[in-house]
Amino acid sequence: MIHMMHLCPRAQFVGLATGLLQCTERKDVPTNHLRVAAYEALNSLISSSALDTREHIKQVLPLIITRLEQSFQMQIVNNEDREAQNELQGLLCGVLQVITVKLETLEQPFCDQMMGLFLQVFGSKNQTVHEEALMAVGAIANGDPPPHLSTPTPHISITTPSTFHPT
Repeated sequence: MIHMMHLCPRAQFVGLATGLLQCTERKDVPTNHLRVAAYEALNSLISSSALDTREHIKQVLPLIITRLEQSFQMQIVNNEDREAQNELQGLLCGVLQVITVKLETLEQPFCDQMMGLFLQVFGSKNQTVHEEALMAVGAIANGDPPPHLSTPTPHISITTPSTFHPT
């Protein structure tokens, strides 16, 4: 049996989520893996939040979608920039997955927008980011009821030379 005291109540959720989201935007984010820690803490906060926080979680969703959209506009000059972009996209896909699981169902425009972004993520050459995006797609597909995407989605085929060997 889950005791309510283990869940984050609404009064605490807003302040904690706001603080963690602000932390991900700090200038010193690259040092000490601050961004990673903040997004992972946000995931834990959302996962362990009480049912009365759903409306607040719904307010976080468009912000995370916007951040994922903006991540495709990052200026890539070198490998470090590419790694930072991949890390950020993976973290954002992870947050979207956790939100989707927590809310159990999403409004149609959010599903379509997220699927479009995940397809863009699949265009990267980073397997870790692909895994995060696939888990988020799975969370959408497992929604209640499962979503009907209003825009056609192309067949997704992701393989890596080291894991796929045709017979």
